[in-house]
Amino acid sequence: MKNKTLCLLWQNQKTRQWYHVANLTLNDNRKYSFSYELDKKKRGLEEALQNGYHLHPSFPEKLKDYESSRLFSAFSRRLPNKARPDYMKLLRENNLNITDSEFDFLTMTGGKLISDNYEFVKPVKFKNEFFNFDFYVRGWRHYNDEKQQLNDLAKITLEIDEDNEQDPDAVMVKYEGKIIGYVPAFYSEFMKNVIENDLIYEITDFNFNNLASSHRKLNIVINGRVANKKKTEQKVNLLVTA
Repeated sequence: MKNKTLCLLWQNQKTRQWYHVANLTLNDNRKYSFSYELDKKKRGLEEALQNGYHLHPSFPEKLKDYESSRLFSAFSRRLPNKARPDYMKLLRENNLNITDSEFDFLTMTGGKLISDNYEFVKPVKFKNEFFNFDFYVRGWRHYNDEKQQLNDLAKITLEIDEDNEQDPDAVMVKYEGKIIGYVPAFYSEFMKNVIENDLIYEITDFNFNNLASSHRKLNIVINGRVANKKKTEQKVNLLVTA
């Protein structure tokens, strides 16, 4: 089994800005490790600390690499409670099975709690000069009604939002030319860089679940190719995995 990594994001509730504060990894020996994101310059840990973030009480040392043979209790409590009456419905909404691992559950659900400002997301993955990632469209409930349906991959497009005053890196998701939401902030800087530099990319798949909650209705898969991987990674300063 190859190492699996999730990025832990924290949101400032006042500004609504998201920051990449830490990483959780499940290695090939099935051991978990947790460490703070110290390398990212923009919207990383240091910038988060300057904007109201405090180190997680379960991980009080900024420079320490924490290890465990089991999922840290700080995160296992974020897994769905099997006793909840809508447990099976939740599994279906997130394409999960009862036999999936705890790491799989964190990956698919994001580990979010009600009124919580943490969320796990998958990093952009690189293999040689090719990249891929997927995301749930943000802002769905602001731009769509309950009758909105999506059934044609070719009608989904991405476009830089030049007039967005809150986020200079904002990228719109459109369907038939109409805005239906946004690329999440964690990926938007990378996606904007791809579009601006005319790099090759394609929306290769999507999953639309009209019964899911608004922030989990539409998942989009992006595949692409970069001419100069190192240059692109330095530009976007995003955690990547081979």
